[in-house]
Amino acid sequence: MTVDALHQVLSDFNEADAFFDHLADDVVLEFPYGPTLGLPARVEGKPAVRAHLSAVRAGGLRIGAPAVERITEGRYLAEYTGTYRAADGTVADVPLIAVIDIDGIAITRIREYWDTLLLAKLNADA
Repeated sequence: MTVDALHQVLSDFNEADAFFDHLADDVVLEFPYGPTLGLPARVEGKPAVRAHLSAVRAGGLRIGAPAVERITEGRYLAEYTGTYRAADGTVADVPLIAVIDIDGIAITRIREYWDTLLLAKLNADA
């Protein structure tokens, strides 16, 4: 996969199920700071990842302005903005960084880091 192709994959996140076509069956999502917000630290397998990300997207998450760099063969760094919508309609743009591993054709792992303090405040104010 090229940097341009991964850029398109990340842009597909906002487009129905197109994003999930790029995931390996055994894909793993890791959110090292997720537990600080009561979220899972790890989600494993395409069905579980689809369910988790579909719920997050249905809750109002959109990602934008992805910038992608190749770190090594099969590993990329992506920076983008997550626009979150709280239950009361409040919106916050949160910077995100992800390390993405690809086996050549499909994403096998995404380790994503976000500003948990900003998200906690957004949810507390809602």
